[in-house]
Amino acid sequence: MFCDIVGFTALSARLDPEDLSTVIRGYQSRVAEGIARFGGLIARYVGDGIMIYFGWPAAHEANAERAIRGGLAVIEAVRQSPVAAEPVQVRIGIATGLVVIGEPIGAGEARQHTAIGKTPNLAARLQAVAEPNSIVIDAATRRQIGGLFDCRDLGLVPLKGLPEPVHAWQVIAATEIESRFEALHADAISPLIGREEECALLLRCWQRAKEGEGQLVLLSGEPGIGKSRLIAALEERLCGEPHSRLRYFCTPHHQDSALYPVVMRWARDLRFTRGDTPQEKRRKLEEALTRVGTSVEDVALIADFLSVPADDRYPTRDLNPQRKKAKTLEALMRRLANRARRQPLLVLFEDAHWADASTLELLDKTIGRLANLPALLVVSFRPDYQPPWVGLPITTLITLRRLTQEQAAELAAHVVVERALSPRLLERIVAQTDGVPLFIEELTKTVMEGAEHADSPATHLQVPTTLQASLIARFDRLPAAKSVAQIGAAIGREFAHTLLAAVAHMPAAQLAEGLETLVAAGLAFRRGMPPDTVYAFKHALVRDAAYDTLLHSQRQDLHARIGEALEGHFPEIVDMQPEILAHHFTHAGSVHRAIAWWRRAGLRNVARSANSEAATHFECALDLLGKLPPCEQRNAHELDLTLNLAVPLLAINGFGAQRVEQCALRATELSATRHGTPSQFAARRLAWNSCLMRHPVQKTMALAQDLIGLAEESKNAAKLAVAHRALGYSLLVAGKFREGEAILARGAAFADTISDDEFTAYGEYPSMVCRAYGGQAKIVTGYLASGAQLVEEAVAHARRNGSAHTLAWALAVAAHIFQAHNEPATTARFAREAIDVAQEHQLPQWLALGERCLGWAMHRSGNIEAGMDLQFQGRKRWNDTGAMLHTTQCAVILVDSLLREGRIAAARAHLDVARAHREHYGEDYLAAEIDRLEGLLRQSQRDAVEIVDGYFSRSLDTARQQGARLFELRTATAFAQVLAERNERRRAFDLLAPIYGWFTEGFDAVDLKDARAVLNALG
Repeated sequence: MFCDIVGFTALSARLDPEDLSTVIRGYQSRVAEGIARFGGLIARYVGDGIMIYFGWPAAHEANAERAIRGGLAVIEAVRQSPVAAEPVQVRIGIATGLVVIGEPIGAGEARQHTAIGKTPNLAARLQAVAEPNSIVIDAATRRQIGGLFDCRDLGLVPLKGLPEPVHAWQVIAATEIESRFEALHADAISPLIGREEECALLLRCWQRAKEGEGQLVLLSGEPGIGKSRLIAALEERLCGEPHSRLRYFCTPHHQDSALYPVVMRWARDLRFTRGDTPQEKRRKLEEALTRVGTSVEDVALIADFLSVPADDRYPTRDLNPQRKKAKTLEALMRRLANRARRQPLLVLFEDAHWADASTLELLDKTIGRLANLPALLVVSFRPDYQPPWVGLPITTLITLRRLTQEQAAELAAHVVVERALSPRLLERIVAQTDGVPLFIEELTKTVMEGAEHADSPATHLQVPTTLQASLIARFDRLPAAKSVAQIGAAIGREFAHTLLAAVAHMPAAQLAEGLETLVAAGLAFRRGMPPDTVYAFKHALVRDAAYDTLLHSQRQDLHARIGEALEGHFPEIVDMQPEILAHHFTHAGSVHRAIAWWRRAGLRNVARSANSEAATHFECALDLLGKLPPCEQRNAHELDLTLNLAVPLLAINGFGAQRVEQCALRATELSATRHGTPSQFAARRLAWNSCLMRHPVQKTMALAQDLIGLAEESKNAAKLAVAHRALGYSLLVAGKFREGEAILARGAAFADTISDDEFTAYGEYPSMVCRAYGGQAKIVTGYLASGAQLVEEAVAHARRNGSAHTLAWALAVAAHIFQAHNEPATTARFAREAIDVAQEHQLPQWLALGERCLGWAMHRSGNIEAGMDLQFQGRKRWNDTGAMLHTTQCAVILVDSLLREGRIAAARAHLDVARAHREHYGEDYLAAEIDRLEGLLRQSQRDAVEIVDGYFSRSLDTARQQGARLFELRTATAFAQVLAERNERRRAFDLLAPIYGWFTEGFDAVDLKDARAVLNALG
């Protein structure tokens, strides 16, 4: 607050200096008296101006309200009591914001406290535009007071020295309306009030679960509304009956730590301590698992999952990361299911809105198997999280509402155990907390902890704009706990005693006192025995309140100390959760170290098929890198990180996504001056991949040829494999099947000479990719059996060595190839599995391709309507990824299906799309098929014979030029049928018989069956 006398210059010119001094002293006295009742502190005098602070040196609730009431009191005191017979008017400006209080200057009455920041200057500028005996406030202050005061909106006001106008309000007078504030977590020991219906519903779900009908309860509510308290009430109700309980707790600081809640629960249940040797951890794990008959393989998987080294009794299978992840999740699921079958199981999953992607994957699997287990799963979350399980038959949704006035009064009365609340105080608390349990509890505690005159009408019990301010006030009244809470808050929601002690740099007795005070005050929980004690703030916002009391420099210092302590003394966190070190070094301002740890975390999650988490970590590293000054070294790091980021983005968004193209363009730009480096090649390869999905084939082909040149210069087998994969597939899309097949075969040969690990940076395995697309080329050129064998080998390779992305890729491409091969049963088999893998791991490109192929197979098998719907759905999903490649193929298979239904107009529209896209993008691999379908379409429209024959002939010519014997056979079969209908049987036989003879009779392909049937009909 800044207060100034109106017309002081004129007054000083008119009065004798001694009289002026009397006026000034009287004015200052009235200001001091007016603000004293509201907790204001006179910081300094500036001539006739006075700077006043509210909220320092100790925080109070509703400082904005206190300041305004103090200002109104000053105006009233000055108005009613002239100073030395001189009428005095004042102007007051009030602004709210964070400041840093400097060291005091002077001593005694001259002692001054200087606030550093824009807020004091803003308050002084607002004072200058106020009318005599009025108060002007800024937007931040206006937001905090709600309806407590009548205010007149002054709009945007230009202020001297500020670059932009400021929105301001003039305070008119106090009103009786109360403010509303945000919620925090409720005290776990508070009584359950107003939740009888919800609790009864939970118990009914539990009863059904005990009878073998697994139940899912989704518990939604705003922060502080009592979700955890309701869960605790359910636990209280069940404590007298036999059951097992599993509880998982998510945290905002570990949203990118894969399976963090699960790992933490296992570690707690197994009573792992920091001092445990690997042998001790293994013993604890064995005792827990073997006594319940857990298989040897599951023991090995869970041990690996918990980073517990297994011995020879529990050999680990040589699994790729994706298979290991899948089998580990299955092992965890079996463990849960077995536990439920032994005894009814209660599973509590709190704060799902903070869960990491892998934990949500496990949760989804759990829910998928819940119906047949005697188990109740309760999932709590905030309203902004949209759970995908709402419509399931086993699901019950509970949304918690605010308490009524009677319920709120009952809760407030129960919070106070030392003495009863007076009716007046109880009424005020109820009126100001708006039915949110956390507001009620925390405001009542705050009043009881420090307000000696709480019953006095002069004591203003204003709920803060956020409960954070209320908690800061509690911290200020607990000096022994405040510094400890600040250090713990920098660590996170939970903090181990060992880490706290390593960071605190304070005597053990002082640390113990602070922790004891923190727990006794109800601000934190304690779990475990020393030295393995772990503390947890009762709510994330309690932690935030403590954290916000730290200056920026203090935060940086604490995060640096935490990061260094973790790096030097906590190897288990370094190995399992490098993102935690990255987080601390980021906030410490240690940019280079933070970047290194974010990259390490990203690479670790790529290896674990946790693509969403990996992308987040790489993006964090790139954001930090952008803060460094430009230089060659920074560009090199940015190039590497951009290439790292592209790998999970390819899986998450698809090869044709805009984000992937942005990565490709940036990587190409950064690699321009890095001739001959691995990064330059990887950047060019990424550019080719993005170009393939979004640009004409000619451009893609040129990029692939460049890759071949770079790879041949390096003589590197991995580069040669990747380059041949790129060129081979580009040739295939261009309709150059023989050349493409030969190049792809060379790519596979190069890839087979080295480990798949050499290709991690590219996000693909050429051994798989070259076989798959090489198989497609062989099939089209007439080598059906050997081509199909290559495709099967590609899928087998993906199962052995690939990630989830690679497996979905192989399966979807196999479905795509056998669709082109005209094999509905085989297409459906691969497509269904591709869809399952892609849905489970959120891989949109391969989900789209699987849907398109399965829709075609369903249509061919007689499920007409559903098959068409799925084809259209898959095509839309494919387009949504941003991919332009295979637009021709999407249209062609739709035309094939539509023609079979006789839907000529729709077939014509899609065939026009296929032809236009082929001509513009150069996707010539289906050129013969487009003309074949055009011939069939023209025949169905009864066009002239020469027109129909012309399209069939052109299709045959194209197929022969491309060496596409399968397409030639397919066109010859269709043309022969048309000729037979015209009674040109000899011409039809002479056309089809030689082509049919090229193929191996023993390979029972659909196209060969169709050709044989036509030949038999021709005699």
